[in-house]
Amino acid sequence: MTLASLAHALQTSGLDVHLNEPLSAHTTFRVGGPADAYCEPLSTAGLVDAVRLCRQGGIPFFVLGAGSNVLFPDTGWRGVVLATRRIRGTTATDAG
Repeated sequence: MTLASLAHALQTSGLDVHLNEPLSAHTTFRVGGPADAYCEPLSTAGLVDAVRLCRQGGIPFFVLGAGSNVLFPDTGWRGVVLATRRIRGTTATDAG
């Protein structure tokens, strides 16, 4: 699967995807080049769908929390960054 087809599949699943998104805008240290694709699922179900699609497509992914204590290289991330900061109401027991 290509990144473009993965981005289309993510969008079809109702997820907002940004291509070549600067990671510096999403970390507290404000460093990092662009991610090939950046996505902020609104629910745990959306996150699970995104991970499933990345795995099926063989596309590397990184799950990003609040963006603190994370450093991305200036060359960015080759793959999909899945940010969890917009997921609300999740408890430790929801994760299984």
